[in-house]
Order: sequence, then C-alpha cells, then structure tokens
Amino acid sequence: MKIKLKKIPEFLSHIIVENIPLFIIIGILNFFDLGDLRLFLYKVIMPLVIAYTSGAAVEKKYGGITAVIIIGGVLSRYNVDTLLEPVFIGALSGFAIKKYHDFLEKYKFPGFEMLLNNLGVAFISLGLVIILNKVLPFYEGFRTIFYKNIISNLFKTGYLPLYSIIIEPAKVLFMNNFVNHGIFSVLGLSELNEKGKSIFFLLETNPGPGMGLLLAYFFREKEKKKKKEALSNIFIQSIGGIHEVYFPYVLRNLRLILPLILGGMSGIFLFSIFDSGLMGVASPGSIFLITVLTPAQNRLTLLLAVAVSASVTFFLSYIMIRQEDMARDKIKTNESKKLFPDIKTDFAQNKNYNSIYIVCDAGMGSSAMGATFLRRKLEKAGLTDINVGNCSIDKIKSENPDIIIVHRQLLERVKKEVNNAEIVIVDDFLDPKPYDLLVEKTKNYKTIKNPTTQEDKILEHSNIELGLKRIKKEEALKKIGESMIQRGYVEPYYLDSIFEREKISNTYLDNGIAIPHGTFEGKVYIKKTGIVIHQYPYGIDFENGNTAYVLIGIAALEDEHTEIISKIADIVEDEKLSETLTTAIEVEEIYKILCLEDDRA
Repeated sequence: MKIKLKKIPEFLSHIIVENIPLFIIIGILNFFDLGDLRLFLYKVIMPLVIAYTSGAAVEKKYGGITAVIIIGGVLSRYNVDTLLEPVFIGALSGFAIKKYHDFLEKYKFPGFEMLLNNLGVAFISLGLVIILNKVLPFYEGFRTIFYKNIISNLFKTGYLPLYSIIIEPAKVLFMNNFVNHGIFSVLGLSELNEKGKSIFFLLETNPGPGMGLLLAYFFREKEKKKKKEALSNIFIQSIGGIHEVYFPYVLRNLRLILPLILGGMSGIFLFSIFDSGLMGVASPGSIFLITVLTPAQNRLTLLLAVAVSASVTFFLSYIMIRQEDMARDKIKTNESKKLFPDIKTDFAQNKNYNSIYIVCDAGMGSSAMGATFLRRKLEKAGLTDINVGNCSIDKIKSENPDIIIVHRQLLERVKKEVNNAEIVIVDDFLDPKPYDLLVEKTKNYKTIKNPTTQEDKILEHSNIELGLKRIKKEEALKKIGESMIQRGYVEPYYLDSIFEREKISNTYLDNGIAIPHGTFEGKVYIKKTGIVIHQYPYGIDFENGNTAYVLIGIAALEDEHTEIISKIADIVEDEKLSETLTTAIEVEEIYKILCLEDDRA
C-alpha cells in the first residue's frame, strides 16, 4: 500500500478537529480541583477517543470499536504519552478490519456475514493486542531518543519565531488547520502532560497579526461601507477566532505577507520570553478562548505579546497599503459576479438541486459562517427545502451534495474528491455577493413543488443518512422528523404527530426496521409525499426488546401511505434485503432497494 507522506498531517488534522471539545475540556480542568479527573481524561479517555476516531476514519463500521479494544489492551500495560500512538493504533485497526471485510466481500459466505464480522473483530483485536504488546518495549526506547534528541532540537524555543515564515503564508493559502492541527497541536498535546501547557498551541492561533492587518485596512479605508466591513471582520477574527476573514485581503495584495510574518515572529518571540503557553487546543483561535486556556500568571504577558504582534503588523501594513491598492480591491470585489469561472457558466437545466455544501480545509470557521449566511438568504427567497451545510474537504464525498461552494485556493483539492457536483468558486467565503447570485440562479433552476404540473420524487439520495451515532429513541424520532421538515415534506407540527403515533402503538416492524410516521389526524400537516431514511449501525432501543437499525420516516398524501407501507413490509419480510439496509455503507445500496418513484402512477 502506497502511503503519501503529505496525507499524514491531513489525517492528524482531521482526528484533532473531530475531538477539539475534549482537548479544550482537558485544558479548562486545570482551573478546577476535581481530583484526578483531568489526568484520567488525558491518560485514558483521550487515547480511547482518539483511537476510535482514527479507526472509524479508515473503516467506518467496525474500525472504531476494533481500535478501542486494541488501545484498551495496550493501556492496560503501557502509558500513552503522545497523540501519535492512539492515532497509529486506530489507523492500523481500521486498515486491518477493512482488509478483512474486503476478503469477505470477495469470497461470499451467505448467511454467515454477521457471525464472520463479529468473529473478525474479536480475533483481529486479540491478535493486534498481542503483537503490539511485544513491539511496544522497543518502540518506547525509540520514542525516548526521538523526542529528546530530534524533536527537542528541531523545535528549540530560540528557533520558534522563524516558523512564522512558514505559518503565515500557509494560513492565507487556507492551510491553517493543516499546519495547526496536523503539526503544532500534535506537538503541543505531547508536551502538555509534561509541562501542563505548551507554546505550540499559540504558534498558529495567535490572532494578533490578522487583527493588525484588518485594523490597517479599517484606518486606510475611506468608504464607510468598507470601513464597516473591516470593523465587522476584526470582531469575527479576534473574538470569533475565524482567521479566514483576513485571507482575501492578503490574496489581493501579496506584499502583506511580510507584515504578517514579522508580526507573527514578534508575537512568538515574546511568547518564548514570557514562557507563555496554553493548557489545551484553542480552536477557533479566539482571543477569548486563548485567554481562558492560559494559566492565570501568564495572561497579562500573553495579551501583551498578542498586542505587540498586532501593532507590528498594523504599522507595516498601514505603510504598504496604498490608495491604488484600495481601488484594486474594489475592482476585484466587483469581479465576484464571475461566479463560475473555469468550471461552468450555468447550472444544468434538468437537474433538481437539493443540497449545497460550503467546504474548507477543516469544515469550521468561515465555511460555517458562509453556510449560515446562505441558509438565511435561501429561506428569505422561499427555498426552504434546500439543505445547506458545511464540512471539510475530506468529508465532501460522503455528503454527496448537488452544489459545492469552495474558495479558489482550495479548488484543485475539491476537484480530486468529487466529479458529479456543480462547483461554485468564491474569493471570500463571507462576501455576500456570490451568495446573492447563487440564490438567484438556484431560484431559476430549482424544481419548485407544483402538484398540477410536475411530480416530486418520494426518495432522494440526500434523504438517506448512514452511520449515525447511537442515541435515545426520542432523539432519533425528533431527528428524523426534523429531516422531513427540512426537506419540505411536512409542517413542523407533524413532529408532534410522530410522537403521538408512537404512544398509540410502537412503529417497529421487524428485522431491525422501524417506520416512524404521524397519526391520521396529523396528515393535515403533510405538504408532499416523501420518505427519509436514517441508519444507526449500533442500534436504537425501540422498547419491548426490539432494536431498530434503520428508521424510515414516512409522509404520504391520500392513499400513497398504504402503497409505501406495503412495499416496505415486503422488504422487511426479506431477511437479506433487511440486512442490506442495516449494514449498507453506501447510499446507493439503500436507494436501489427503497427507490419508490417508479411505483407512482
């Protein structure tokens, strides 16, 4: 198997981003006297969670649980002091179980699939635990030499300011999460248990340079609208921690990289002098979160270092920004009307657009705010049945959206992941103009519900969600009801009808399948016929000893209710089809079984 080295930091970044709340909690617990809770979270819970996330990222269904079993066997004999061990063990577990499943897929064993899956997890877990316990003593010796002699020299405090030469350009190229979570957070978490804090958490997250740049634009700008925009971005960047808002300013004037680098270097230099460090991962890089995660005795000096880095960037940027640059920025902004350069000039006329996703490196920050802006604009335009979301580039393939919004700098990476979606290029995730134009175009080509002239599909690919985490029955019913509301099948009041129907009689059928739907009286809240499918691989307790692995939410007008129930009942009676529904890892597998549009007259 060929491993690309550049993929390793991306993988690490993904694992850390998935578990940022845990790292923040570990840092905050330093302020509370709760016995050994923090140490327990750091020594036991964190390795388990990291291993699970890593394993599940490689093999979705069994990779996570296999990784937990294996890391548990390792923790019973060894301490895990760095983040890399659980990540590696998780990835190895996922890889092993994935290869085992490939073998089972190649050599079919009808009727024994579940038995072989469970036995595979058990024996692979046991085998890897035995192997790792034999190998770990040799690894511990290597780790001691590696960290004491190589890492300590490579990242000596005196050299740290020089890393701004790499950090600041990487940030404006939207590699900020790659650099922070893929490299510095890993080093910081390794140092955290030894020192209780780490300067590595501050190298990329320092909001000072970005704040200084935006302040320079604020004072340079003469136009009131632009000043207001810069002031808003200062607040978003410093308080919200979304650094991406200043990236477009730099991309329009690459000379501003120099003030950012010098500002970053001055901040890191003072962090080193004052022995500053955070007690957990600060994500997003908000001045508020950074202050909270700083030991009390270091807060004043940390704020001073942030202020100095902002001041250095501000003064240098103010000098370098000229009036002709401001004029060029305005011209560049007007070019946002060219919404689809190099890809397509328009949407396909015959396609129904149901989901739009905004993607960035880590699926947080600016893409999340952009999704919020777009969602509000679509709702205002009456397009409430379009699903708007945001995610990281590595997850976009599984989301399978109809339209993808991406920054120009990330285009090539997105094109490698998908080839069947419309791609919208923007220069600024927070610029409202592209979203306005997108809403207008979507309004023109979106298939609006009109029963007298056209027919809506009962089931769309986007209605099927796989691999959901185990939750309580009430939460699962609420989740599927909200999905039906979001897709425009029912009014919000239909959710109450679903719960009322469940009180009358359990909607569990057989073979792990339940069909949540409303009461007869609740039909008045149905807008159009449709079904939504949620798969829970680890099952939902549906009471009376029944465990549901697939929930099929139903909304049906007139006599279509009977037709849909009849077809689903036929599927439930077929054990093989039912098992496919509960174990499928691809949306298309379920879609082919439950595709109902051909049944309609």
